[in-house]
Order: sequence, then C-alpha cells, then structure tokens
Amino acid sequence: EEAMDGVLFIDEAYSLTNSVNGHSFGQEAVEVLLRTMDNKRGRFVLIVAGYPDNMNEFLESNPGLQSRFDRTLEFKDYSDEELFRIAVKMLNAEKMYLDDPAELYLRNYMKHLVLTRDKYFGNAREVRKLVGEVIRNQNLRMAGIPAKDRSPEALETVILDDVDDFVVKPVVKRPVVGFKTQKA
Repeated sequence: EEAMDGVLFIDEAYSLTNSVNGHSFGQEAVEVLLRTMDNKRGRFVLIVAGYPDNMNEFLESNPGLQSRFDRTLEFKDYSDEELFRIAVKMLNAEKMYLDDPAELYLRNYMKHLVLTRDKYFGNAREVRKLVGEVIRNQNLRMAGIPAKDRSPEALETVILDDVDDFVVKPVVKRPVVGFKTQKA
C-alpha cells in the first residue's frame, strides 16, 4: 500500500520463490503482487532485481509473472577502472587519500578482482567492503603512532601498508581435461 502512486523496489526478488523446508511465504507474496498488479494497474511501478540466472528462475516460478514485466534491464559489471574510481570516491568522502604506491596497488587489485570475478560478484558492494577494510587498516596503523606524531596529512593518507593485505593471486588457466592431441 505504501508504494501506491510510487515505486516498489524488491532487491533479490528471487528469494521470494526459494522455499525453506517446503514452506514459502514468498510464494504467497508473489501471488499478492500479481493480484495487486492487476487490481491496481497504473497505480505503482514494480521493479524486481537480482542476479540474472536467479531472476530468470523467479520469473519462471509463476505462469503469470513473466508476462507482467514488459522490460528487462541488465546492468553490466563495472570495469577495473570504474571500480577503482568508486573506491577513490568512497575514500575521499571519508577525507582519505591514496599515496602513489597505495594507488598503484589498489589499481592492480581492481584488475585482479575483474579477472577473477564470478557470476555473483558484488561490484560496488565488494568495493564498499574493501574500502571499509582500508579505513580500518589505516585507523589501526594510526592508533600505533603516538598522538603527538600524527600529522593531519598522515591522518588522511592511505599508504601501501593499508592496502597490501589484499592479495593479488595469479590467475591460473587450467588445461582442458579429456582431450588428446594426436600426430598426423
């Protein structure tokens, strides 16, 4: 009812149709949504979001569900440069700035994240967690320095020690098993 004449946004909507121990109140919620979409047509916008594969299963979970959504938008994952810019923006919002070695390391780490991501990669959510760890690392490092020795610049600066525990592991390409090459 609160969404009438507005927007109802349901993130991870597929969780509504995942039953636990055979009991799914989510399925009941889906049925209420379907009725409301029909009975209050034009009164609200319903946006459902989630990972593509899971959302396909969600839309297929009820025969009338897919036909009621007339648009599908797929958002591409961010590039390593975009992830880096998001991290910098979040750090800057906390009045923290990367020195050159920390910047280079973080750029390389973002490349690593993009190369090793899977279909459940959290994009900016991953960056938000990473920035939280960077800030914590920097705060712990500052706590180890006597207050009289902490300059305003040092309190704002993220250095390599604050980011180098994010390990960039080499990407290993595994050979295809089960195929033999034969000489002609």
